[in-house]
Amino acid sequence: MKSSHMNPSDTAKAFKELNANHLVVVHWGTFRLGDEPVHFPPIHMKEEMKKNGLLNQLVELNHGQTLFYDTYISKKV
Repeated sequence: MKSSHMNPSDTAKAFKELNANHLVVVHWGTFRLGDEPVHFPPIHMKEEMKKNGLLNQLVELNHGQTLFYDTYISKKV
């Protein structure tokens, strides 16, 4: 899926270049689109964010979980 998805390393790089506040990994585990097990993307992204000192900016969501971003932000401040 290289042509339509970024790997964790490129994602962390883009996150820093964009000076983003938070990263949410979405639509993982819904369809088997790659060669890796479907539960790997959020695990690998968490490892990459930790490696780059960005772990506190990763928003982790479980399947079916709803996030109200304004509430999430107010709890972080």
